[in-house]
Amino acid sequence: MKRFLPAALLLGGVLAAPPASAAAASDVAQLTMPYILAPVYEGQCRPVAGLTASALVTTDRDTEVSYRLVVDGTPGVTRTQQLRAGLRQTIGDFWYSGTTTGVTGTVRIEVLNQNMPFREAPYSITCRQADVPAGGVGVSAFTPMAYYGDCLEAPYVTAHGTFRAPAGTQLTWRWVVDGVPGSYSSTTVPPSGYLSVQSAYWTRQPRYSGAVRLEALGYGNPFAEALYPIRCQGSPKR
Repeated sequence: MKRFLPAALLLGGVLAAPPASAAAASDVAQLTMPYILAPVYEGQCRPVAGLTASALVTTDRDTEVSYRLVVDGTPGVTRTQQLRAGLRQTIGDFWYSGTTTGVTGTVRIEVLNQNMPFREAPYSITCRQADVPAGGVGVSAFTPMAYYGDCLEAPYVTAHGTFRAPAGTQLTWRWVVDGVPGSYSSTTVPPSGYLSVQSAYWTRQPRYSGAVRLEALGYGNPFAEALYPIRCQGSPKR
């Protein structure tokens, strides 16, 4: 003889549909943002100073994220990027500052979808005239990137620099990180007279600030050096 379960048991047992909120939550990728890198800029500010910020993100599934930079409360353009599960990937953007006297502020990278992680950190601009003799070579801008993050793994940082030199100059330079010199690189200065360079990323095993230096070979051996800040902090809450 056939027996039928009461409707109440069907709704309350294994056949019942999950609550809408639970189903929606399961569709949301779980992202983490362990750290942000923010610029510590020193150099020529005219006509503008160019800056970048970036953040490491991870995801538990393949997904697309929408994100933006917010500089001193002003949101920038919304960008999108595909993320792959299990990979360490970077999101970031750039902006320009018209300051001629220097400024300190706050930059924020925020994901606008999924579980919406974010990080924010202070940035700084120190304006100075590039000490470059006429027809000579000099460092017109130098930007170590400051680390603000959880420090669960050794901080992973970089630095940027800009040389000013006559167009066509064959320039050779190297980076020196915490007193350890890297290998030399060479290239030709473009028609603009400005050559932008970036160091390879390096791992800072002791979790505190260090020093980075950019130096040219020849032409009076111009250089720039500065501290790169490391700040360990937990993940912010919305």
